[in-house]
Amino acid sequence: MNGLKLFSVILLSGITILSCTKKETIINYEDKVITGNEPVGGSDGVSQLQVRNFVNNLYIDLSVAQPSPIEIDSITNNLILSNDIQKAKKDLAGQLVKKRDFSRRIIEGLLFEMLNGIDSADAYRQATVFFTIAASEMQQGNIPQSQYNRLLGDKLISLSNIVGTFYANPSGIVEIHKTIIDNYFYDEINMGAENYVISCFENLFFRLPTTYELTEGVSMCNGQGGVVLRKSGSSKNAFADIMVNSDEFLEGLIKRMYLKFLQKTPNSEELQNGFNLLINNNKDLQILITEIVTSKEYAKF
Repeated sequence: MNGLKLFSVILLSGITILSCTKKETIINYEDKVITGNEPVGGSDGVSQLQVRNFVNNLYIDLSVAQPSPIEIDSITNNLILSNDIQKAKKDLAGQLVKKRDFSRRIIEGLLFEMLNGIDSADAYRQATVFFTIAASEMQQGNIPQSQYNRLLGDKLISLSNIVGTFYANPSGIVEIHKTIIDNYFYDEINMGAENYVISCFENLFFRLPTTYELTEGVSMCNGQGGVVLRKSGSSKNAFADIMVNSDEFLEGLIKRMYLKFLQKTPNSEELQNGFNLLINNNKDLQILITEIVTSKEYAKF
């Protein structure tokens, strides 16, 4: 009889231990109890897993340097423990977009897409070549040629400093794109006026030029004068200025950011909202991106 009781105790203990192993790990945050996929108290049904995925994706998209898993957990917990998780996620994104790492991430993406990955170091090295040629031409008395090579070098110096320029002035996205499409490397990739005009429409507007726009754009870039987007000009520099200062450039920028962060083209309402956001905030790209990455579509909550 005693042996039977002992056997029963052992059997019940084993069942208890076994049943415990089937439960999810529970983490206590003060008065909140959170499991991996259960809603976080006071967070509108948002789970810890959703918050962690959002934090992880946010750092991947907005930062070159990635935090450790422990740091990701800490940031996740801070969001969960906040009184307003929607405000907390916007605050987190707002902090990240103000860092130099964010500027580097955005500019590297633009250079990869529009300049085949040419970076600041490439631009600086080529600039020194043009400055050397300019000095040599000046010594030989070829002043116009020297000035031309000096201009090529200056534009590449601007390109080499582009990360710092954007970091210092996130509202200067127009000048940033002008720098990217107006330099030696962009001309080499898109040789000839026709290829240049087509590439600018594709890269900035996400469309091909009409027959009229192509004809007028080529004429303008060749110095013969033309009218593009109802603006007249007679140089490649004038053409680039017209392109980056147009409303359609801002629409193209919004499309680029939606494709980058949401892998989709914005609908007409999203396009209009993004346009208004840029216009009302001095074309500050940080604000547009913060709005996109804190949307329910991106964050999933």
